[in-house]
Amino acid sequence: MHNAWTGFGRSVNTYFVPLEELAGAADTVEVAKKLGIRFLSQQDISMANDRATADGWGSFTLGVSGTTPLDLANAYATLAADGKHCEPIPVQEIKDIDGKQLDVANPRCDQAVDSDVARAAIDAARCPVGDQSAFGECRGSTSAAAYSAVGHPIAGKTGTTDSKRTASLVVTSRSMAVAGILADPDWPETTANMSHDIVNPAVYETLADIMRGKPRQDFPRPSEKLAYGQQRSIPDVTCQPVDAAKSTLESQGFRVEINAEPVGSACPAGSVARTEPAGRTIDGGLVVLRTSNGVAGTPTASPPRDRRDRREEWPARKRVSAKKGRREEEEPKKRRPVEWPPGGARRRCAGRLSASGTTRLQPNGIPRRQFGEARGHWTHRQSSQRPTPTWCSGAGSGPHHTQSRSRLGSTSRPG
Repeated sequence: MHNAWTGFGRSVNTYFVPLEELAGAADTVEVAKKLGIRFLSQQDISMANDRATADGWGSFTLGVSGTTPLDLANAYATLAADGKHCEPIPVQEIKDIDGKQLDVANPRCDQAVDSDVARAAIDAARCPVGDQSAFGECRGSTSAAAYSAVGHPIAGKTGTTDSKRTASLVVTSRSMAVAGILADPDWPETTANMSHDIVNPAVYETLADIMRGKPRQDFPRPSEKLAYGQQRSIPDVTCQPVDAAKSTLESQGFRVEINAEPVGSACPAGSVARTEPAGRTIDGGLVVLRTSNGVAGTPTASPPRDRRDRREEWPARKRVSAKKGRREEEEPKKRRPVEWPPGGARRRCAGRLSASGTTRLQPNGIPRRQFGEARGHWTHRQSSQRPTPTWCSGAGSGPHHTQSRSRLGSTSRPG
């Protein structure tokens, strides 16, 4: 069972599709617009601008709409800037003949989403690129080398289309975001393998060069209430009939699903072996019932984690020596708080989009989406027989969006 950190970190499509369904596809599309995502093809424009049609756009969360590296970078820069969106412009300043600075190059910004919501989204997005969220919630990544290369707190996401026809990566620090897409604009249905081994280093090494020598800036921590929502205890329904357990949980306001694959348990076959999660979850959250096969040892549920303190000690446990068959007493192991990067602050958050288009955070998910993985602009072709262009990147800055940088050139402007 995934939460926002693991679902995002491991790029689990089956996590985000039902999440988008709960949030509402039309509201998801609307938030993408606020973050700076533009819809480019006539079909995408028609779907995005008609709420009824957009509400049926379930595949949007998988990155099916066309986009550009610049828009991807701008969206992540908006989140890194505490939700402040600024229109990317290619100049830093314009002066008249007398040296007076003109207003035409001034930043054009608005508050796209609540700052705490943006901080929570960034915290979940730290997982895919090898960084660590607050309180060590990241469990897996798809581009772990990015953090090692950049050496600063970062967030981002990889993206891959069917049959690897495109590959993309966007990475942001607190002050700069870079995105790249590897694809073939002349042959969208290419049979070539667009490799992340090409586009990923191009993106994160670009950001590493930009950040080299700059002071470390941590992402602000989201509030705990926003990260975990209103928690409540899950009733103990172990060994109860499935229908009775389901009724008990639903009467308490939980959403219930049943996993039909039996697990080892001493409970009667077909009864409830355990719940996932166990112990506590968000008020109104999803609880999955696991059924018993009736043949294994005593059912045990994972002890509920106290997310507020990872320094807890776990009790001593028995272990059997494989060589001598004797039981030994293990010393209690103290769980130390995960500190990542070394010397850095610990962070956490999760959440989901509500029907109103705002974000409310909970253990089971914050919607970080691949807002598009289609074609961008290209620098050269790799093959003389078939046009297979490489990547380009677009970049926007963090807190004030002071710069815009591209693989094809770079510009800056005052914040």
